[in-house]
Amino acid sequence: MNRLSRNLTVAALALAIPISAAAAPPAESNQFLIEFNGPVPANFENAVRKAGGVVSHDMSEIGYVTAISDDPAFARKLARNRGIQSVERDMRVQWIPEKHEFMSAANPVQDMGLGIDPNGAVLGACQWANHQVMASAAWAKGETGQGVKVAVIDSGVDPDHIDLMGQIDMDYSVSMISEGNEECDYYSELFYGEKDSESIRDFRFHGTFVAGAIAAHGLLTAGVAPDSQIVGIKGLDCTGTGNFGDLIAAVVYAAQVPGVEVINMSLGAYFPKTSGPRTSAGRFLAAVTRAINYANSRGVLGVSAAG
Repeated sequence: MNRLSRNLTVAALALAIPISAAAAPPAESNQFLIEFNGPVPANFENAVRKAGGVVSHDMSEIGYVTAISDDPAFARKLARNRGIQSVERDMRVQWIPEKHEFMSAANPVQDMGLGIDPNGAVLGACQWANHQVMASAAWAKGETGQGVKVAVIDSGVDPDHIDLMGQIDMDYSVSMISEGNEECDYYSELFYGEKDSESIRDFRFHGTFVAGAIAAHGLLTAGVAPDSQIVGIKGLDCTGTGNFGDLIAAVVYAAQVPGVEVINMSLGAYFPKTSGPRTSAGRFLAAVTRAINYANSRGVLGVSAAG
């Protein structure tokens, strides 16, 4: 992490999961989070298939697997297999605020009297966060994130955005969405020729915004680390909604991408501590913790914030 601390300062929000007993329950999901007592058996896909499901994410590195099934008895059948600690129905959660909520919470940009950004970004003078962390002073010393990759787990990323062209590592950017939103897929395919759930392209634009805050190369806006590269990992559909299991799998995947030193998740949600007799938020939070610890063990930093 030494080179990271020299070359990169990331000013971004990250995974914040406040739990509220008064919040609306998450939507139904046909994905299940499966936890093992020990190592995941090599032939586990056969057990999932026999129980009426199909593996969607193999996270053997942290002792978890996710599987998709529409069989109401899937969890009960699978739990009979030796070595399984738990089988929990996944939570489908709104991780990004609705657009009207986002806009009502945002403060209007104010003229700070800072003039044109010294690095030439048209809107650079409005980027208060860069001025707050004295990014220009770091850039002047050559600390621009050169050689560092940041995995952004979000709603995808737009590789054709004018401030991100050439900044996206297309070889490792990927969609981790296991259950596509039919409406999102329909309209994205109709207008762009790509299914939202299968493409890394951002049809919500939140992930693109976050990627720009990190790595925009300074034409319209300046990222805090303008020479870093972004690995876009889509875990949310065009509504800002996604399964817990997909996000956990995204962390495990990101931790293994060559060159990634930072994982950023600008996500937050309210949901009940329990959403049924067999679904407990605690199990999912434990899996998130295990995934983040796995990333840390590989020298990858998870960026977090107070909210």
